[in-house]
Amino acid sequence: MARILSLLNMNEWKRYRKVSAPAFTEANNKLVWTESIRVMEDLFQTVWGDRKEIMYDDALYMTVPATLLVIGAAGFGRCIRWNDELVLPAGHKMTFKDALSTVSRAAIFKASIPNWMMHLTKRGRNILQAYEELETYMMEMIPVSSSIGNKGHSA
Repeated sequence: MARILSLLNMNEWKRYRKVSAPAFTEANNKLVWTESIRVMEDLFQTVWGDRKEIMYDDALYMTVPATLLVIGAAGFGRCIRWNDELVLPAGHKMTFKDALSTVSRAAIFKASIPNWMMHLTKRGRNILQAYEELETYMMEMIPVSSSIGNKGHSA
């Protein structure tokens, strides 16, 4: 019995590995590294500027947005700067940056509460709006991504 379970787990592992392996190529690792450097240099130049001292009560205040900017660029092909998207793109109610940030913070909330109940609060409606906006942004990116093909990142 243990051997069968072990084989089942091995087959399941192989299936998951086959699906996820293309995301962990040397080219993708290089892209994430390059985008991480770009995001941090942008933080140093445009947000922190010439300040001699930077203080945060919580490191997440800086690391979460930095992570989302890297994901936006490496995962979605949207190179966003720290001070970008102050104006909404036509046809949108949230910026890509705000939608991605809200979705990342509210995933557990969204998964645990039915949509009809989320409509009852302002926070819930904002979360639903963020999911809709992120889906719209992603659908807009599909033609761009499919035209890039296997050429890699176009930033």
